[in-house]
Amino acid sequence: MLYISLILSLSLLVLVNWIVARSRYRVPKTIAVCLGFAFGPVFLMVFFPVVFWQAVVMCGTLLIVAVTQRGRRLYLPVSCAATVVAYVILMYSAVEDHRTLAQIKQQYPFESIEDRMPIRASRNSTLPSADVDRLSKMEIRVALANGWPSWRSVTLQRLHEDSVNVFVENAGFGLGRMRSTDSKTLKNGLPERPSVAQPDYHNLFVPPTGDLSATLRDWDATKMIRLHDDGVLDFVNPMGFGYAKDRQRVAGFQKHGMTKVPMAETVWTVAHLDLVGLVVHENPVAYISANLPQMEELRAAPTRPLDAFEAEALESLRRGEDLYVRGADNKGRMLGAIRAAKQCVVCHGGDRGDLLGAFSYGLRKEK
Repeated sequence: MLYISLILSLSLLVLVNWIVARSRYRVPKTIAVCLGFAFGPVFLMVFFPVVFWQAVVMCGTLLIVAVTQRGRRLYLPVSCAATVVAYVILMYSAVEDHRTLAQIKQQYPFESIEDRMPIRASRNSTLPSADVDRLSKMEIRVALANGWPSWRSVTLQRLHEDSVNVFVENAGFGLGRMRSTDSKTLKNGLPERPSVAQPDYHNLFVPPTGDLSATLRDWDATKMIRLHDDGVLDFVNPMGFGYAKDRQRVAGFQKHGMTKVPMAETVWTVAHLDLVGLVVHENPVAYISANLPQMEELRAAPTRPLDAFEAEALESLRRGEDLYVRGADNKGRMLGAIRAAKQCVVCHGGDRGDLLGAFSYGLRKEK
């Protein structure tokens, strides 16, 4: 935008000085031309502040033409000087903004996630068509939750990848550019994600030990799928993805973590929820925590081996199913797959649809 501004400024300077020197009705014509240059680009959804202020100053300097006898001769050097001053002021503003952007870049540096997130995904040979459709819908929900295209992601990308153009197109040279950015801008829209206690914290959920052969009715199962999908979306935190160029260069990533208890319009409620890890540990484990899964907390949390239900359910997930539900009387168990959407692959590696983890639910049936 700097280059376009220079072209427009030079054109305005030449045209106005030609009108002042040679044309009749120089004052109204000059005002009309300045208004055209100042507001004309707005109709193309672009605004050039430096050209606008140049036009204002050039209209103001018409007093020289109207008041002094040598006004037309003085107008050229005065208008040139005014143009230079406008650019100096806005160039100073751009330099200050560039320094701010450099500081923000240091606050959101590139980091490697390879050590914390090894590629050990469990690839499915085939996903059922219903689960492929659900994965596609989840990808749409992730994109929408991320504000696709994510302004935060685009901002971080330009900070790291396009710093020269960020300076050239920055404040003072046009609105078809990167918006003014500060640390608050990159945090805007990121809600607080406090830890949430397990629902059974004061009423301990004891897994059923009886016959777990009973499955949920179809209408309940559909709602439990929706409950699980909502929980996965909350956990992955799409708005905190930041910018990931590759696994060695990720900036502004906010940790995964749940902020609320998943709910559905069904007789079943979530009494307990554990994250089953399949990537970091050699063998599958369930993280033990008094809170709903938060990756920041779980890295240092104790783990336990999978119980018989979870081990059986995990084999079903590895064969391509997304939800494994069993019940007994007023209690139930459920294991739900966390699969790699297309937005996850750049960081997690592997392929779309890989099984990255699971949620292990303890369910209570409302009376």
